[in-house]
Amino acid sequence: MPKPVANLKRFKSSMQGIREFAILIEQSDPRSRAMILESAEKEDARFLAKALRKVVYFEEFQYLEEGILAEILAKASPKVLAFALIGMSAEFTEYLHKQLGFREKKMLRDEQENMKAASEAFILGARAQVLKVARSLEAQNKFVFELNDCPRFKQRRSTG
Repeated sequence: MPKPVANLKRFKSSMQGIREFAILIEQSDPRSRAMILESAEKEDARFLAKALRKVVYFEEFQYLEEGILAEILAKASPKVLAFALIGMSAEFTEYLHKQLGFREKKMLRDEQENMKAASEAFILGARAQVLKVARSLEAQNKFVFELNDCPRFKQRRSTG
């Protein structure tokens, strides 16, 4: 039997390890993420389920507490946020706009109006950058960056 490639041992030893694994998943491109998740599932499904509770994908920002979301968006660059929002639904984009102050909202709209086309890798990089802002605020003990409730959790429960 081949040895699992996830090698979760270093992540399992502490809460910080779980957080680091969550960040690894968040920052990975979709293909790499799928491989990591598949490998981790084979190695330790219980650990993976625990770690996935700490994972927040950019697409799930609408499920964050409004105060936390507002703080993240206030610290994110409007240019990076504009690129991160490419391809997101109009409802999602509008929801994020509502969390911004007047000045930030205007700066974001200006960036969106002046934006050039971007590759998928660039868009994913912008989303990862916004997630890094959130994780750096968490590291400063501003808040706990995790979801308490979102459809992904309900989906896993009903299928598992």
